[in-house]
Amino acid sequence: MSEINVSEITKAIETTVDELLAEMPSELSPYEIAIIANAVLTVAVPEDVEYKAIRSQYMYNYSKNGMIVKGSKRTGAGVKYTVAEVNAFLKKYLVRRVVQGDLQKGIVSSKINEILASKIQTEEVLEGQES
Repeated sequence: MSEINVSEITKAIETTVDELLAEMPSELSPYEIAIIANAVLTVAVPEDVEYKAIRSQYMYNYSKNGMIVKGSKRTGAGVKYTVAEVNAFLKKYLVRRVVQGDLQKGIVSSKINEILASKIQTEEVLEGQES
């Protein structure tokens, strides 16, 4: 895994959110928010950084629990959010998800893989010396 620049990833996410939302209708459903979030991750996050795709059900749950717009619990078939609400939510959510969540897991799993590979190499060398 190459060196990860958190500020570059953050800036790329924020810029991509702005660009994509500029092309969207004035109101968006939780399903549309999930589609936009995944598009942002695909475009803005470097290929060597692992992340999980966001399922649309997550956005419906966030809507129901008032996490898209703090304190505004919205449910039902016609739930919509303004572009400004979506912009603020996605920037905060995606940066946190990638930088603090999935990215950290990737760094940890990468370090674990390096340690395991080193241990295996050491064991192979020791076995070779014994024979």
